[in-house]
Amino acid sequence: MTAGLIGFDLLLAIEITSLLQRRLPRNVWRQIHLASYGLFAFATLHALSAGTDVRTVVATGAAIGVGTVVALLSALAWVARSESRDARVAAGRVPSGA
Repeated sequence: MTAGLIGFDLLLAIEITSLLQRRLPRNVWRQIHLASYGLFAFATLHALSAGTDVRTVVATGAAIGVGTVVALLSALAWVARSESRDARVAAGRVPSGA
């Protein structure tokens, strides 16, 4: 139950900052939206620990499948972002210490 409540609080923070995106500094908005990863984790934990269909093969399989896809796509995005930054540093467009 606690995971669901924390996830809901994160969802509210992310949604409110989405509505205020143009009024917030980009860095603040981005840091709050990185909490989406935590939101996904808490929502998955809540789904696997609460409710009547927790012990069904379909629910467990769906949670594992979706979790795997999200983890792989997150890793790919991180690698792509890292490579993009490396290319900008090599081109001299971003200071290496920034």
